[in-house]
Amino acid sequence: MNNEAIPQRSVALGGYWRRFGAFAIDMLLLSAVAHLMAWAFRDGFIHLGPHGRLVGGLLFLAYFLPQDSALKGGQTLGKRLLDLKVVDTKNKPPSVVRTLARTMVLAVPVFLNGYYFACDGFAPSWWMMALSCLLSLIVFGSFAAFVYLWLFNRRSKQLLHDLVTGTVVVRASSESATVVTAHVHKIIAGVLCILGIVPALVGTNLAKQIIGQGSFPGMVAAQKEIQTLPEVTQASITEQHAFITDSTGTRENVVLIVTVTLNQKYDDLKPEAIRVASKAISSLKIADNMRVSVIVCYGYDLGIATSSYNMRETHTAKTWKEAASSGLLPDETAAPPSKTVPI
Repeated sequence: MNNEAIPQRSVALGGYWRRFGAFAIDMLLLSAVAHLMAWAFRDGFIHLGPHGRLVGGLLFLAYFLPQDSALKGGQTLGKRLLDLKVVDTKNKPPSVVRTLARTMVLAVPVFLNGYYFACDGFAPSWWMMALSCLLSLIVFGSFAAFVYLWLFNRRSKQLLHDLVTGTVVVRASSESATVVTAHVHKIIAGVLCILGIVPALVGTNLAKQIIGQGSFPGMVAAQKEIQTLPEVTQASITEQHAFITDSTGTRENVVLIVTVTLNQKYDDLKPEAIRVASKAISSLKIADNMRVSVIVCYGYDLGIATSSYNMRETHTAKTWKEAASSGLLPDETAAPPSKTVPI
């Protein structure tokens, strides 16, 4: 970005908390619309799974793009209520193209954060490393730059999406003077964005150390096996280790936790839990006395509106095997052991 002057003066700037209030109003409105859409098309959004965030992103864009641009005077409903507007370097509402870039810089990190990317392999490879670094750069780097600018860029009060596109938020009822953003803020924000790669590098190195150790390779294979079920969109397997102390002494207890997300609504989730448990037990060859906890959930996630329902069943592997034969589970799970200290 070049060193263009931003048309404003200190008293004309839109304060961060005022901007936050306007954004909160806009998001409450968007969330209400998204929930109404999800109520009307619930089954479709559940089937989309994590890809429902794409729908939420398009709704976000459809709301902010016309209103923050010259088409609507640079004012969303929230900005109108709190006397704010977006302007460019000429003190005019920004063009549609500039507003598109501004909205994307804001929206992409928000909707990518927590997005589930399914992949066929779990071992790090060059393309997974590239994807991890890109996502980390976008999500963590943008967040770090946003927080820095919020705390220290008091001169122009521009956040990352403002700096990138040469826009500023001002009080709609105020006159304008000229102020230029300090170069140091642009440089530091850029460095923080680049440093967003660090979490991906650290995470990949940890993954290399974990893979191939203990029971992890078998758990990965079991996870992939569970994901072959047509109704499963996401699956994860973890182990919970604890020390149990009773009259016989102290011993280690291991509980296998299997979590799956389904792509449709079920009136009874127990049959699905049995199917998932059977896949995990057969793949991992679990001993009959080992406890297996299965968490089955379904719902929609649009990024700006979410809803989910889940059920948890915990039994021994032997009970799960018997349930696979009979199609029935006990009405109650075993009580958790007393005096358990998580490792």
